[in-house]
Amino acid sequence: MKRVLISMTLLSLVGLSSCQRIGTKVDAAMLPPLVKGQTTCHDIIAAIGKAPTSEQKESNGSRQVVYSFTQSTINPEAFIPVVGGLMTRPTITGTGWLFACDQRDVLIEYKQEDKRL
Repeated sequence: MKRVLISMTLLSLVGLSSCQRIGTKVDAAMLPPLVKGQTTCHDIIAAIGKAPTSEQKESNGSRQVVYSFTQSTINPEAFIPVVGGLMTRPTITGTGWLFACDQRDVLIEYKQEDKRL
């Protein structure tokens, strides 16, 4: 009986762990070959298939397209009564892509960054 209770408790803790995802995750394999002066921002957006997280148009006609993705995962240790919340923090990871295009919509710069907190 004690084993059954322990097993049920462990299973319920696994079920309680949660994950939150925000944004669009962009994998380099999704992208067309990125060639500065040749690839267009339109091509990049079409290949990803989703609207950018943000887009900024400059007064000179150029634009910056940003895709960001953040994932927060609660560690199972956080569910230990009393001390769990004090001992652990969620794991937060993120990925961001920045594409800068000129007035003709041609790629002039791009940057990819990964973060883990």
